[in-house]
Amino acid sequence: MRVLNCFKFLLAVTIFLVFSSVYAGEPGYLGISIKDFSLDNNGNPVAGVQVVNIFDDGAAKNTALKENDIITHINGLTVHKRETVLAELAKLQWGDEVELVYFREGGYYTIKFNLGYKKITKTYNMSKMKDNGKEIWQFKDDNTLLTLDEAGNAVEISRKTADNTTESIDLTQVGTAELPQYFLDYSDKKQAVDIVKIKQTESGSKANEVVFIKTVKESGTPTQTQQETELNLNNFSISPNPTIDGSFNLGLQSTQKATATIQIFDITGKIVWSKQNVSIEDAYSEKVDLGKNIAKGTYLIQVVQGGKKATKKLLVQ
Repeated sequence: MRVLNCFKFLLAVTIFLVFSSVYAGEPGYLGISIKDFSLDNNGNPVAGVQVVNIFDDGAAKNTALKENDIITHINGLTVHKRETVLAELAKLQWGDEVELVYFREGGYYTIKFNLGYKKITKTYNMSKMKDNGKEIWQFKDDNTLLTLDEAGNAVEISRKTADNTTESIDLTQVGTAELPQYFLDYSDKKQAVDIVKIKQTESGSKANEVVFIKTVKESGTPTQTQQETELNLNNFSISPNPTIDGSFNLGLQSTQKATATIQIFDITGKIVWSKQNVSIEDAYSEKVDLGKNIAKGTYLIQVVQGGKKATKKLLVQ
């Protein structure tokens, strides 16, 4: 991509814009990008999806899974297309266990781990530049440039890598499904630009620097699968919540006699605290201490009893 000329901003204004989409429950997050793939392993065909990238904030990051591995099964289902993986993940929630079978260097391997939680807020620090009639929107957080033609169509996306080289994709030639990791949130970025342009037109603003915040709101309507697997408890209390020192009082009470398993997950799906064979038929309470060094953020407390589960969020500040 050609080098951009030096550009002086005439006006720098921060604009906060919010838009939302809706999902039900707490969707599980695997944290990988995949593409359809097949190969011939010495006369034995291998079909599945290839792991293109593994994201730092996903559950797969802390597993043995690597880029270029071929996922052939998910939760016992044979994988021929990426749609199989996406459809299965759509059924799963934060903290659910997932089993993957993958192929690497002539061998098959099986891993099991818990899904994490995808962050629901994205902040884009954006700067607009002009170059020969085109608009070039820079996303400062990841050094991405999105170029729009005079009609407002996205024609190129590029990014400077850590070694100061530039990776560019011609969006008129490459489908968005084929974009590599750097550009997987292209649709969100394009939507952010479109909304900013509309808002600026309406307000008459000529700001060249904006902060765009995208949030995703939760739906209060559970899916049918969630309803069938939901554990109804007489009491499920967390106090205080938020907690500032990693400690809180947990209160539980169930109408069932079966013992329960209590687990606490971080957003990557890692179990940070657990207890098994807990009797919660009568009033149960416990002082839980995650430690003063526990990272700040959102955690999921999951109670599993008789094949059903109940979950609540815990916020550590």
